[in-house]
Amino acid sequence: MTCQVKNISLLKNCSADLLQEFSEIKTCQSFEKGQHLILEGTESRGIFCIRSGVAKAAVHNKKGRSLILRLEGKGSI
Repeated sequence: MTCQVKNISLLKNCSADLLQEFSEIKTCQSFEKGQHLILEGTESRGIFCIRSGVAKAAVHNKKGRSLILRLEGKGSI
C-alpha cells in the first residue's frame, strides 16, 4: 500500500525536500470497520490522513449510548 504525501492538502505548499522527508518517516495503516484509531483520554502520537473510507469521532455517555461528534472522509486529517 502506498500513501502519497503530495496528495495531503495540509502539505500541498511544502517543498519537495520536506515532502520527501515526511515520506520517509510516515507509516500507512489499514483499519477495519469499527476498529478504533485512538481512544478518548489516550495520547495521540501522530496525525491520521484518511485515504479512503470514513472515520467517525464519537463519545459514549454513562448509559453507553454513542454521540457522533463528526464524520470525516477521504483527504481529511
